[in-house]
Amino acid sequence: MKILFVAPRFHTNQSTIVKTLISNGHKVFFHVYTIGPIEDHSVIKPVIIDESILSKLRTQIFGDKSKNRKNYFPSIIKYYLVFKEISPDIMIIRRHGRIYSYWAAICGRITNTKIIFYDQINSKFLYTRHHKSLRSYLNKLKFLSTLKLFNAAWFTPLHNSDQKLPLPNRCYYLPFAVDVKIDKEFKINTPIRLLMTGKYYKRKNHQLLIEALEKIKDDYEFHLTLVGEVSNNTHRNRQLKIKDLVRKVVIENKIEFLDNIPFNKMESIYISHDLFLLPASNEPASISVLEAMGYGLPVICSDTCGTKTYIKQNNNGNIFKSDNSQSLAKIISNYLDNNEYLFKQKKWLLENANSEISADNYLICFNSLIETEKAYGR
Repeated sequence: MKILFVAPRFHTNQSTIVKTLISNGHKVFFHVYTIGPIEDHSVIKPVIIDESILSKLRTQIFGDKSKNRKNYFPSIIKYYLVFKEISPDIMIIRRHGRIYSYWAAICGRITNTKIIFYDQINSKFLYTRHHKSLRSYLNKLKFLSTLKLFNAAWFTPLHNSDQKLPLPNRCYYLPFAVDVKIDKEFKINTPIRLLMTGKYYKRKNHQLLIEALEKIKDDYEFHLTLVGEVSNNTHRNRQLKIKDLVRKVVIENKIEFLDNIPFNKMESIYISHDLFLLPASNEPASISVLEAMGYGLPVICSDTCGTKTYIKQNNNGNIFKSDNSQSLAKIISNYLDNNEYLFKQKKWLLENANSEISADNYLICFNSLIETEKAYGR
């Protein structure tokens, strides 16, 4: 099949998925709004269609401070010509509510292409009892109307943690996929090496992690590596604040900063660490959690992180109370206290990661989705 992805950018969470689809005989295309500084284009080169005059005018009038140019859209005529040249069998569109998404969906509807929308949100938002405001309820109605208008399906990579809420018709769970490369002869470092990756944004909660480590710095030996993208002033200013805090709490000798590491250079970093930390609050979905598991690292993340649904407590990681440094410090201490506790979780990942987060598992779920969708035509 010819599969067209339309998304803000070629995120690292798409890398293994695209590679898997191509290796299984599919022809894949990728249209984006912008190109990120650490993306890996060795498998596919994403394409940006020229911005339309209307889009440029809209940006001049209203501005667009977002990094991924969320208000960008190409000329509908130019996009249609590019679309027709590809003539995809399926198009997978990230972010159903954006102008570009509607542009792409219109082209798909005109050409009778199978349309599937994709959002990194928990499917609970589809249920009225989880709406606490009129705005969220209206967003739900807009979403359902979009699916109906374009005769489209929808999927999310996030488990619905509430088993009493089955997914509505034509809404699916399609998991993230990562390369599973766990060394069968794994060992635990002395001192234990902790790893956090993420852009320097406030919600990533670097500060919370430093505050948690301050609470236990005198009781344990550890080493923390902070890997982050520093590509604009927002990132730089945030990182400077974190470095100032590190000096203030006197743990410089336990922390290393690595900046702008390309995605294809991350493997050696994951392999050399023991435990992965995601202190972020309200993080929609972090592929880094699964990447870490794919290299055999148990994960600690907050209870407001979307990918917490991939964590099985005390098997492949633990969940702490969001924005609570004491809760985070206690869980980190459990690992630093007991190498056996860490060893058992790494062993669990060695035995189970392939069935949970591998490319093979993704392909099974993807093929099942496509087979089910055949009943609905195009």
